[in-house]
Amino acid sequence: MQGRTRRALLLVCGVALAAAALTACSSASGQPPPTTATASTPTALPTLEPEKQVVVKGKTLVTRCAGRGPSVILVSGYASPMESWDPVQARIAAGARTCTYDRLGIGLSDPPPDIQDFDDLAVQLDGVITGLKLPRPVVVVAHSMGGPLAYTWAAAHPQDAHAMVLLDPSTPTYDAWFVTHLPKPDVGNPDISNLLRAVAFDRDPKTNRESLDPKALDRVARLPVVNVPMRIIEAGRDDGGPLPGMDSTALREAWRAGHRWLAGRSSDGSVIVSQRSTHYVQGDDPDLVVKTVNEMLR
Repeated sequence: MQGRTRRALLLVCGVALAAAALTACSSASGQPPPTTATASTPTALPTLEPEKQVVVKGKTLVTRCAGRGPSVILVSGYASPMESWDPVQARIAAGARTCTYDRLGIGLSDPPPDIQDFDDLAVQLDGVITGLKLPRPVVVVAHSMGGPLAYTWAAAHPQDAHAMVLLDPSTPTYDAWFVTHLPKPDVGNPDISNLLRAVAFDRDPKTNRESLDPKALDRVARLPVVNVPMRIIEAGRDDGGPLPGMDSTALREAWRAGHRWLAGRSSDGSVIVSQRSTHYVQGDDPDLVVKTVNEMLR
């Protein structure tokens, strides 16, 4: 699977709980790529505060905050540390109390339980908000797998959710499409064999980084429409490089169709396409992310 692109990997890393290679996925999501956009950053930004521990249901999660004002919580993608928000956290914190955290199994946070779903992750997110004493309602900004987590939390706490800004989020509809369109096993094709092996690895809660149940997104698909504004910033640029045995055009359309479905789960949902961004939206187009969050704060 060497030579496959980071976007292709991240489309399935923690999205369908499947990836072209777990090590490549961890590298892609755990170490954010260099920022390619030129951001118009203010000259004086709030300083990131020292990390703080928050205990939720007996488990310790590590957090980091900056700034003052209304509350913003940043939710990372699959297996991605809170440093993935470095391109935008201080800038958002110029006008809001802005915090992020490492989920269980990531960074210095405690290991996860044997199995989790998005309801469990939403309870942990709510515990972090409470533990940090963030005034509610909160703007939730979430990347990739953080998208269905943010939606799950907002469905359970609609009065506490001021708005959601979701960056190229994973969706239940894409997960279902991906699993049903995997190539058939082909012992003569090592790329397909590696892909299917990695899919099985990442869909097993015993081996994926966050102990996620492969059926975790099924529950998300049944959540109600929420009366919470939702803005989805969709990556408009591909890194190129298909997954073996899969139709790249159909894969991208399924990804985008998932965003349209998710926007429809909000009474005020819409999709914004970032033409300069690949999957790592906060690194590729930080200006658009900061602008959209500030609009939601207003």
